[in-house]
Amino acid sequence: QLKKIAVVVTGYSASGKTQIIYRLHSYISGKKLNHFLINLDPGAVEIPYQANIDIRDNINQYEIKNQFLIGPNNYVLTSLNLFLTKFNQVVDFISKYINKKLTYIFIDSPGQLEIFLWSISGFILINLLKFSFKTIVIFVIDIFKNKDAHTIFLTILTALLLLFRLKSRIFLILNKSDCSKIDKIVLFLSNSSIQKNDLRKGLLSELFTSYRELILENLFTLVPFCNFSCISNRGQNEFFAFINSF
Repeated sequence: QLKKIAVVVTGYSASGKTQIIYRLHSYISGKKLNHFLINLDPGAVEIPYQANIDIRDNINQYEIKNQFLIGPNNYVLTSLNLFLTKFNQVVDFISKYINKKLTYIFIDSPGQLEIFLWSISGFILINLLKFSFKTIVIFVIDIFKNKDAHTIFLTILTALLLLFRLKSRIFLILNKSDCSKIDKIVLFLSNSSIQKNDLRKGLLSELFTSYRELILENLFTLVPFCNFSCISNRGQNEFFAFINSF
């Protein structure tokens, strides 16, 4: 029997991670496919879907803040670190007691990428999932906020850091693809001559140009991507085609 597919959705704050999960949830609900939703963002005020497991039901981030006298970014990370000490129980619960026809597990993460980039907790999370499920990390890129070549390049570097840190397959979602910038960004990502010309402009141009060929020209052999829109539902078929082929 094939393993269930765990999809961990990551990305910067306000990139659209939660809304993407909601759209994917609606899509597969319409196809009558069993799936499981986990919210790991303790700072979420509200979420548009009913999570099967929600960190907010177990940990109050404001109690963490007052107890440890830490700032807003730190108490989100501390809350998640505390929850992940018991995450093996979540994996065991899904593996042993949930309907065997379960197809997908979607995990919504906070925008604090430190949990994956340098904290051991993110590494533990991914590896606990990989032990029992086929696991894919989704990195959401907000097209609207990536206004120039350097910003795009730095965002791609963050995705690659996740790839090498977590040692797991990563798939890029270019979110808000109904934005007028999408054609320019896709052209930049797929055309080496445009990359070279754009990255020569501005500060640190020599550094960017030096590493461009090494990174960008080989990028999509490592990290595939699709355009996505939560308004028009663009990209859903491409997304599921990728994760189902994994």
